Amino acid sequence: YTNPVATRCGAETTYEKLLCSAFDQLNPYYVEGRSAQKSRSISPTQQADFLRIRASVDATLSKSITQLEGRLLPPQLTAQRLAQFLGEQGMCWIIEDFHKIPPAEKLPFAQSLKIFSDMSVEYPDVKIVTIGATETARQVVEYDSDMINRVSELLVPLMTTAELEEIIFNGQKLLA
Repeated sequence: YTNPVATRCGAETTYEKLLCSAFDQLNPYYVEGRSAQKSRSISPTQQADFLRIRASVDATLSKSITQLEGRLLPPQLTAQRLAQFLGEQGMCWIIEDFHKIPPAEKLPFAQSLKIFSDMSVEYPDVKIVTIGATETARQVVEYDSDMINRVSELLVPLMTTAELEEIIFNGQKLLA
């Protein structure tokens, strides 16, 4: 994913704040109104030449109908709508420090993972990646048992000193 939506969590992070953060970064627009116009015009012209006198008569009949449509309610900020917006753009949502979310807020988030999983049938590229402490994936399954076959846990071990030095060395080489 070249342009993921990333949300960083803290102890004060609520489920609503998670969704709002993602929507704010996505910056979606929706059509608030539509205008349709139909127009019909008739322009008959008569001309006559008589002894070097030229006469012309024009008649124009025009009819115009304009129709303006607007949404009764703006789009709702739901997990399903977020999955749709992300899916249409081939994006993923990254949740950083998932372990910092208060336990009461993890249940609605775990249930939104199920919604994203269901939406992946229509939008195969839509994903949520949660980054946090160990046992995070197991915690999600504890909050919503429907997620047991939909969550993958990847252990990323700490880097060794040699690996960190190699990154710094390569960075210096590329900057030179």
